[in-house]
Amino acid sequence: MSEKARDSSCGVVGVVGWHNSGKTTLVEQLVRYGKERGYRVAVLKHTRGTIDLDRPGSDTSRLMVAGADSVAIAGPEGMATWQNWQIEPALEHLLERMTAGVDLLIVEGYKHAEIPRIEVRRAAVGGERIVTDSELLALVTDEGVPAACPVYRSEQVDKVWCEIERKVLRREWRKPIHRPFA
Repeated sequence: MSEKARDSSCGVVGVVGWHNSGKTTLVEQLVRYGKERGYRVAVLKHTRGTIDLDRPGSDTSRLMVAGADSVAIAGPEGMATWQNWQIEPALEHLLERMTAGVDLLIVEGYKHAEIPRIEVRRAAVGGERIVTDSELLALVTDEGVPAACPVYRSEQVDKVWCEIERKVLRREWRKPIHRPFA
């Protein structure tokens, strides 16, 4: 682990919001910002849709269709793994697999996970608030929403990162988090 984090465990923060609210854009900006500062950052993105890992007819696709429980493809630029399961595993199981060797894991989705969360809102998208202020690390929005948590605009990535660094990476998060994987 890099010198940036205070202990040997990985920090975990969630980014939640309604469809098209700007979650992936914020996560992308946070990854770049953290990497520029020497952090090792991983992302776990949740989807309710199907996952298109490979094109039909390719070798890995054929192996998955054949019934392999797990298929990985690796090359000079990286690796992708596909694992079949009957029931989607709990977030804690996935976190155990993703946190090794990184300072921060950003989890996109998992709206109701008991991890520090940042909610992203856009006026054009609307929808009810997902997380109460007392459970939020920060709210990122283009609306003038009164909140009892820090509120930032989407272009204030530096300030959002400072919240993550102070409250997650330095372990100052005020709400106790159930972390069976720690």
